[in-house]
Amino acid sequence: MLNMVPERLIKKEMPKAKSQILKASCTHSPSIEMLNAPYRMLRKEAYRDQWKDLPVNPVQYEPQFVSLFTPKAKFGYIPKGATFKLAKRLEKKIAGMILTGIWAIWAGLG
Repeated sequence: MLNMVPERLIKKEMPKAKSQILKASCTHSPSIEMLNAPYRMLRKEAYRDQWKDLPVNPVQYEPQFVSLFTPKAKFGYIPKGATFKLAKRLEKKIAGMILTGIWAIWAGLG
């Protein structure tokens, strides 16, 4: 069937077809297996093992912040370009915690 199609049409349409195939194959979100890959699990453990070297142990604060870093169910991962939004949410959460702490101290003095 391709023998009947003119050569110039094949040359024109072939790059379009390849790009469409590549676009279609790259739009799916990562599977659960990809998200829970062994290297990711080991990296997570490695990061936690370094926590003891920090001036303040973040284990006590982890439950308060885990919701900020948990990916939405829609994607299953934090998409590229979302780091600024994530940083703003983190700053807002920390500011709220500081204000709550200051309020608690002030209320305790009165």
